[in-house]
Amino acid sequence: MPRWEEAHDGLVDAYRFNNSDTGRLYTQGFVESFTSKAPPPPSDVKGTIADPEMVGKIIPALLWNADPVYIEPEMQMLWEAATKSFSAEPLRETDLITRTGFVWLPSPFLMEDVNHKTTSMRAFAWHVTSDSGLIVFAFHRQGDIDDFDDGPPYPGMRITTGDIIVSHYMPWPFDTAPGVGDIDKDDPRNLQRPIQCLWRLLSQTITTKAGEMPSRAFRRRAERAKFPHRRVTVVTLRRPNQHEPSGEHTTVEWTHRWIVAGHWRNQPYPSLGISRQIWISPFVKGPDDLPLVMPKERVFQLVR
Repeated sequence: MPRWEEAHDGLVDAYRFNNSDTGRLYTQGFVESFTSKAPPPPSDVKGTIADPEMVGKIIPALLWNADPVYIEPEMQMLWEAATKSFSAEPLRETDLITRTGFVWLPSPFLMEDVNHKTTSMRAFAWHVTSDSGLIVFAFHRQGDIDDFDDGPPYPGMRITTGDIIVSHYMPWPFDTAPGVGDIDKDDPRNLQRPIQCLWRLLSQTITTKAGEMPSRAFRRRAERAKFPHRRVTVVTLRRPNQHEPSGEHTTVEWTHRWIVAGHWRNQPYPSLGISRQIWISPFVKGPDDLPLVMPKERVFQLVR
């Protein structure tokens, strides 16, 4: 099967589990544990994101309405590398690729939490809740690499390999500098940074996006789960242009060509009175008729 169909299956599986009695019970235990470690909530949490019952209803409803997005492996490699130098910015609604979405990754995105434990994210979903912001959920697929092996929050609960369970959630106000509790906006443990970084990359021309309809077998599987099948947006990394960016003029007497590494650059938007980061893909600089000189010593490391 095409790998992008995993996103359709992942969305169906996430809905199936989180809409089940076991899934809702798991969410209840997760929210109770999560909120117990946070500052004391208001006395009345009914109907808020601190209400375990409310969160248990939000997740399947969000997944039901989410547009599925699949990130191709090479695109994930670029994203993981670009995240390291991305500086978190106040979120704007124009950053979003859709108002309600579900991103499925071909391999787990690994992070270290505040307790120096490895956590893995296989998918994340979001929904714009109002003009003031959105809510984001991260999901872990049982069986992926993770240091959290304490088991389900309630005795006797059965969580099986492949179940898509919630691992983190947060409200995210627009026009507010990211940062949660004691986690700084540029802290590598801040989940907002990689998510915002991915949205930024998806809005640029370094990616190509195509809508694909899953095969009949996948659509029938969704129907058995009483879930509406839908097109999957497949995001592929566009091959970088191996020439200098157009419009560059110089009178320098070049002696060779060299590779300019990918990097973020602040792009001013005078009409908005802001600057936003844009990703500059790697490219070869210098006249085509000169030799390409590579650095004598350079180590490239991909951290998966």
